[in-house]
Parts: sequence; C-alpha cells; structure tokens
Amino acid sequence: MKSVAIQSKKLDIITKITSIEDNSILEKVLNLLTTSMPEAKISKEKKEIIEDVKQGIKELKMIEQGKLKSTPLKDFLN
Repeated sequence: MKSVAIQSKKLDIITKITSIEDNSILEKVLNLLTTSMPEAKISKEKKEIIEDVKQGIKELKMIEQGKLKSTPLKDFLN
C-alpha cells in the first residue's frame, strides 16, 4: 500500500513538472533536486526520480525545439 501512495505522489509531481512551460523554472527545479541533497544521502529511489526529472526536462527542451513530438496530456492519461 505504501508503494501505491509513493507512486501516486511521484505521478503528481511529474504531472506538475511537465505542465511547467517556463524553461527557467524547470532549470530551477532541476537545480533544486540535484544540489539540495548530498550524493551520499540520496537513496536509490531519489536518484531514479532525479534522473527521470532530468530526462523529462531534456525531452521538454527537445519538444520546444521541434526535435521531438509530444503526446497530449489527455492521451497520456488514457
């Protein structure tokens, strides 16, 4: 049950981050995630989340540049 709650929280965070349209805010989020926690104390799960967010930001940049096609949120949720 705990993992379901965690997965739900992760999805909420990812949804909110992917709805951000301002590149400078995305950079701040990435910076916050990567610099606020010392590497030695980051758990495996946190590292995975950080890598997922980094990948998401890279993909958003590619979408903005027209190098990658996005999926509408409605289609993504279905």
